Amino acid sequence: MIDKYQDRIKYVVVPKGDKKAAKEHHHELEHDIVASGGETVHFITGWHIPEEVPDPILGRRHSQAGYAAMRRGNTISQKTLPAGRRVTATNAIGWAALLALIKTFKLRRKDETISTLRLYTTSPGTIRNLIEFSNKPSGHSMSIALATAFEDIFDAYPDFSIEVWGYSLNAFKDCEKDHNFMSFCVPCNVHAPFKSARTTNHYRRRDFPQSPSHERRRQDITHDVVDYWRIGFMEPSDKECYSGNNFLTLYDSTNYNERVALLPNHINMGPWLRNYGGVTIANDPRLCARFVRAATKHAPIDEFRKRFLKRVQPSGCHGCRNAPETRDHILNECPWYVRRSNHYNGGIETVVGLIHFLCDNPQAFSFDHMTEPRYLQKDWLSYRDKVYQSRDVDNEMREKKGGTGSTTP
Repeated sequence: MIDKYQDRIKYVVVPKGDKKAAKEHHHELEHDIVASGGETVHFITGWHIPEEVPDPILGRRHSQAGYAAMRRGNTISQKTLPAGRRVTATNAIGWAALLALIKTFKLRRKDETISTLRLYTTSPGTIRNLIEFSNKPSGHSMSIALATAFEDIFDAYPDFSIEVWGYSLNAFKDCEKDHNFMSFCVPCNVHAPFKSARTTNHYRRRDFPQSPSHERRRQDITHDVVDYWRIGFMEPSDKECYSGNNFLTLYDSTNYNERVALLPNHINMGPWLRNYGGVTIANDPRLCARFVRAATKHAPIDEFRKRFLKRVQPSGCHGCRNAPETRDHILNECPWYVRRSNHYNGGIETVVGLIHFLCDNPQAFSFDHMTEPRYLQKDWLSYRDKVYQSRDVDNEMREKKGGTGSTTP
């Protein structure tokens, strides 16, 4: 449907990670609203999803969506309507955009000089995913409605163009003055759809279905399954917990006071496989295999063999005399392995720290047994130089963003 008109739609997102560029983006946005002529109509969309209240009848409020329309520096229209009960944020955002498109179609039919629509939203990516109908399963009502609205506008007016601009609501401070409805004020109009959506209470109505949407029902089921998975993952009292008895506990930070143990999640490949600033095991099968062996203690070491081959005498650590070859010994004690500067300050207890340890020691938890310490191997010096070079490149990028660099790997 809308895929054939993708060249007519322009997306302008808020720059991430650069405060100066983001400030210039919002300044340009405000300037365009003020300086644009009558050929462009600006729609600032907003929405609000209320929390469920205990009253089973009067307390069932609908989610709200609305817009503030501006042209030639003046507010020409504001509208807020219910988006449905128990809907997701995606549907609320799509409903606000749909209201703006309907109003644009009416304005263009009355005034042929209007040739451009600028739709301002805090989630331009959501709008893009909704209108790309080919990427959505059939039956997604909001995708169908929004894609059809875009298609109708382009079919009726071939010279029409649409721009979707992203903005941050926090970039516009709420105006302290008491402006009238028709008075021009960018901060007032930016906050108007959100304020109106929060203060408008639409109770149960016959023209709205009272059952949750398919997407909301699927979201609730996914939330319940993930919660059950996370609760039973590392339950000490449950011998049949999902993590097992030998799973290595990893944390999200090296700060002992603020860190939280990682729990499973289905989003972005989960906390163990996802990318942490370029550090990941998802692209290296051998590194991933060694990571799994270390995390689950299913590795070719004496601690694992002792569980299944009880008659075989353990050989002990190859680097230390009279020391058992255990996972903890390899990670924290054996002098044959090299370790980074933050290793004993919580570094090895994070995903990134464990990956760095496995990269620095390519024979750790592998089937190739070490015959000499890591720092005496032939490729150690060249590998160490590459690590320092990578550190210098990262420090340059951090300094450009106003951060501080690292002194040791």
